[in-house]
Amino acid sequence: MERHVLTVANRQVESGHRVWVASAGGRLVDKLSRRICHLEMPVDRKNIFTGLRCASKLAGLIRGENIQIIHAHSRVPAWIAYFARKRAPGAHFVFTAHALFSKNLGLWPIAQADGVLCVS
Repeated sequence: MERHVLTVANRQVESGHRVWVASAGGRLVDKLSRRICHLEMPVDRKNIFTGLRCASKLAGLIRGENIQIIHAHSRVPAWIAYFARKRAPGAHFVFTAHALFSKNLGLWPIAQADGVLCVS
């Protein structure tokens, strides 16, 4: 999944788009194009309060930078993106499914996305 995000983000910025990546950091951050803005936050934590703080920060960024698309790549970031979009309603929310998930309440925000992409 991380390599997919890296590839997509770098290609988008090469195509002239303004790109932000929010992640918990890691070894691939240095491989992001220098034109990509990286926002380090604990998007990997399965804690509702941490997630809501991340969503609030992300919503402020979305409004401040006029971000049009929020693209999440796993379940916890999908919850964060869902709540951020609630606070910044002009943005579209897209999710990429990198695995087959069993049906449960944890997937609820994915069903609320404007679009879902599947990696084969």
